[in-house]
Amino acid sequence: MRNGLFGSGPLVLAVLAFGTVAIATSRSAPARDDHEREGTNFGPGCAPERPAIPHHAGGVTVQTPRGKEHKPPIPCATKTGFRTSEVSIAVTNSGTILFQPVLADQTGTPIGILSSADRGGNWGFVAPSGPLTRTRATDMNIWVDRQTGRVFWSSELGPPVGGGTPRVDHSDDNGKTWVPSATLPMPFDHTQVFTGSPPASLKRRLQEYPNVVYAVVSGGFTCVLDTPPFCGTHITKSLDGGLTFGPAVALPFPAECPVPGVNPTGGYGLNGVVDRDGTLFLPFTPCERPYVAISHDAGDTWQLALVADIMTIGWGELGLGMDKAGNLYAAWVKFEDRLPYLAISRDHGLHWSAPLMIGAPGVIEAAVPQLVAGARGQVAVTYYGSKNAPLPFTPPCTGPSLSCPGFEHETWDTYITESFNALADRPLFWSASLNDPALPTWYGVTPSSIRTPAGFNGASGPGTGGTSGGGRLDYYGMTMAPDDTPWVGFVQACPFGRPVVGNPNCPSTLTGTGPDSLWGFVGRLVSAKEREDEHED
Repeated sequence: MRNGLFGSGPLVLAVLAFGTVAIATSRSAPARDDHEREGTNFGPGCAPERPAIPHHAGGVTVQTPRGKEHKPPIPCATKTGFRTSEVSIAVTNSGTILFQPVLADQTGTPIGILSSADRGGNWGFVAPSGPLTRTRATDMNIWVDRQTGRVFWSSELGPPVGGGTPRVDHSDDNGKTWVPSATLPMPFDHTQVFTGSPPASLKRRLQEYPNVVYAVVSGGFTCVLDTPPFCGTHITKSLDGGLTFGPAVALPFPAECPVPGVNPTGGYGLNGVVDRDGTLFLPFTPCERPYVAISHDAGDTWQLALVADIMTIGWGELGLGMDKAGNLYAAWVKFEDRLPYLAISRDHGLHWSAPLMIGAPGVIEAAVPQLVAGARGQVAVTYYGSKNAPLPFTPPCTGPSLSCPGFEHETWDTYITESFNALADRPLFWSASLNDPALPTWYGVTPSSIRTPAGFNGASGPGTGGTSGGGRLDYYGMTMAPDDTPWVGFVQACPFGRPVVGNPNCPSTLTGTGPDSLWGFVGRLVSAKEREDEHED
């Protein structure tokens, strides 16, 4: 989140644990019987009564294909019971779900991480302790290296905001204890962390860890607060498993957006991906245009490939994923119609297919897309979607989202759209809302930012403004589990610090006018394959 801290008011300070970490008493999701169908236990929070809808691009619904391999995926979602902000989620190699950031109580301290070993049915809070303080519950990121099982967690420690101490800490025990890294050689803003195979030129330089660890930062605070300014997008890498990081390298900006600087020219992006040969692909959106930056030498030099000749919304963040056959997928929300699109590259990012509008049938506005890929041709995109947005769209505003003219009654759900044959001439998509549509997860104007000729606008919070404790989102979390199940960490917005009438997901303890609140949820789509695997077990 580029502006605002967790909640409204002064800086939130919290203590971060390194070394031995205590797990607080677990907090259970609300009691709900597991559903049974065809002898299969879907898991906590699943809703087989509203399976995913099959459709083609453009929101064209189709009849459910025959055959057990075409059983509709089932949406599932459970509460964490904790306040959150810009969510990141990971599933470890042993199946533990990690969710961050979370606040231990409504006052804002301490900031920590959640762990669940039963598919989100119960959660344990990693209780912070120790001498280091975490200043922001925004712009953090978490990642699991599938080869080693090591978990990486980026954070900022110590003031000032945007100029503190960015770190990438790691855990080898499913997030129970953490080892601190050295300070990153660049300022903190929108840090993303990921890992990948080394290119041939680096293999002999690795130090007791088989993969390269990357950290990326972008724009915003780095331009405003640092001397000299650290504008644009920079990447650094670790060759020792995340203990130390090398020099920061700036990504080149294209001729159409030549000056990396304070928004709107910053090149915000999401996690990169790395192929088996060590080629690095980084989503990159200077001036809201969707590029993929490609490096064959672990980030020392770059070339840019334009994904589509369009403009995006949402600080330009581009979802990027790679399937197990090396095909690349990119997703964004298009500026002109505010709908989600998907493009595919079969030649390592150099050329991209014509974009497909993949929104669920009936969705007329979308925001904040994320993307993951699994088996060959499998891709999943999550996004906030609205079926009652005002058309034509009225101008965005920067006030409370429920007070923006024309958007006062708009509601949003959290969707997943997944395809298992995305490489086909006419792919089949399956879409479902993770939340019960009777209980929306966002209210009012779009949770994304929208670029206008005067700059960015529409980035208001659901309550009193753009604070991360209850306001707009730059991103939320998505990951692909080892069994190729897409998991999503998302939020329930509770505008103005009070329960939304009729929505029990907004805690009744919230009263008055603040602070605005976002409450953590996790969700997934249970596919036919996963149901069969569970039944066999």
